[in-house]
Amino acid sequence: MTYEEWIQLIESLKNRRIDKDALLKLQNNTSNVQGRLLPKILELIECRFDLSIKNMMNNLDTMFEDENMLDLMMVNFKKEILFINDILQINIIPSDTKRAYMIKLKSETDKVYDIIERESLESDYTGYLQRLIKNNRIKWSV
Repeated sequence: MTYEEWIQLIESLKNRRIDKDALLKLQNNTSNVQGRLLPKILELIECRFDLSIKNMMNNLDTMFEDENMLDLMMVNFKKEILFINDILQINIIPSDTKRAYMIKLKSETDKVYDIIERESLESDYTGYLQRLIKNNRIKWSV
């Protein structure tokens, strides 16, 4: 693929679609443009991560109105974070950069979960929603 085609692929992933085929292309990239793609891939990771967090924080007011809504939001957030984690695993990202991004991803994701858990207690004093959130947390291996 040409550099322009790679850029189009990366840009298409910014639209928040989880595209396993595009991810496979990135993972199997052996072209001579890898070095030039790295900043774009890191920008993609940042963009998707920021949008995921904003989406959760913007919906804090409504997510506790319905257990199904909360569950759906938690599942979608988890899918998105795991997809971002998959992007981080592609071979052109240096291991020290991967490590730094993984630490940030885990830390910021845990902060989001903590905020959501605290907020849930304001609308559900039984702790049921808090348990639902805890059960849907990502189990990190790092």
